[in-house]
Amino acid sequence: MTKLERQLMEAIASLSHEQQLAVLKYVQRLTSPRPQDVSGDDLIRRAREAEIEFSDEESAEMMRAIEEGCQRINRIDD
Repeated sequence: MTKLERQLMEAIASLSHEQQLAVLKYVQRLTSPRPQDVSGDDLIRRAREAEIEFSDEESAEMMRAIEEGCQRINRIDD
């Protein structure tokens, strides 16, 4: 076991049962495949069900990334 793994185990062990469940849900989301062809409304509903909350800073960062991504043109080479 690496030092990081030990630190994670110790930190998780110090959490309440409810907090440990929240950590488990978060890790499961990180390791699950990204949903394809899912509407934005459905993603928002799923985030609410999983009790995902974003800070104002995180939300602003996501909006910037979306806006920057929309300004790009993906070239398809034939």
